[in-house]
Amino acid sequence: KASSLLATVQQIFTEFQDQVAVFNQSTYDPVDPETTDFVRDYKAFFDTVCNLDDRLSTVLRQALDDCSGPQAVFKLLDIFGSVINRPIVHEHFVDKLPELISTMDEYIDQNKFIYDEQQAESADEWLPYRRKNMPVVSGTLNWSQELRDRLKGSMTRLKQLNHGALEGAEAMTLFNKFEEMTEMLAQHDESIYKNWTKDVDDISKVNLEHPLLVRNDETMLLSVNFNPQLVSVLKEVRYLELRSNGETIPPEATAVYSKHETYRKYLSNLDLIVAWYNEVRDTVLDVEFPLIANQLEEIDSQLEQALTTLTWASEGVWEYIEVTRDKVHDLQQRVQSSKNNVDQILHLMSKWADAPLFERKDGKNDTT
Repeated sequence: KASSLLATVQQIFTEFQDQVAVFNQSTYDPVDPETTDFVRDYKAFFDTVCNLDDRLSTVLRQALDDCSGPQAVFKLLDIFGSVINRPIVHEHFVDKLPELISTMDEYIDQNKFIYDEQQAESADEWLPYRRKNMPVVSGTLNWSQELRDRLKGSMTRLKQLNHGALEGAEAMTLFNKFEEMTEMLAQHDESIYKNWTKDVDDISKVNLEHPLLVRNDETMLLSVNFNPQLVSVLKEVRYLELRSNGETIPPEATAVYSKHETYRKYLSNLDLIVAWYNEVRDTVLDVEFPLIANQLEEIDSQLEQALTTLTWASEGVWEYIEVTRDKVHDLQQRVQSSKNNVDQILHLMSKWADAPLFERKDGKNDTT
């Protein structure tokens, strides 16, 4: 059907150009009061244009009937542009306004259904939706903002039509429903944000007082002790700042985020320390352990501070990390180098098994 409508529009344009060509090819003087040729051509042109406008109106009505929603309707109106203001076309379009109001009403109901569905499927009452690749709170706020923008954009375009039909009872009911929906989304956002802000200061303070590392008492392996809640706070603040919607971010969360590059540097180097240390613990054999016992004991003594007293909020953390990283890396490199050397020796010795050390010559007995 779309191709048929397009063909009709192209045919209308061709006929319009033909009518314009009549004036371009004329030889008479249009301002000459004694000639009636211009009046004749103008009347023919006017009648043809009216007919073309009527056919364009038919195309517009058919296209409007095929629109899937308000957004498609307003996109169609953008395509028609100023043609929509031509008297005949505008008259036909105005007849479709009640249907547009009804379509917009259904559109608000659809968005309300989406909202209710997300609320119902939520495992947590105050977090109805988690947007992919975004933290929970800012992802939820972003989702509701997109829902609000969809409604607001279509409603703004509808009001810009500025017609008397928008002052009727149905239109007023529609506008009230829109206000109720936007108010509900605003209350939803406020609830989400308040639930997050009431705990974020405590989360930031408490978790920054944790030691840098923790040790598994059974395996003696290390892990970085940066609480996932702190990671969540950093992500939330970052995305909330990008939103720039006027939310007041708690000062403690802002203070934590102001040092996010510092924490990133800490984490990347602590991850290296943990990886190298655990590699040594995991790969050294029992018979090899005495060879590195003294060095490992020295490193464990160095690590004790990170396991007990040194926290993310302490002074001198970076200097400590640099010293510890170099010590652990030195041990890991020497252990790995030794293992590589042993592997190389075993590889060379394996070739000796390809041939015996002594061979017996044919025909010779053992005493010869």
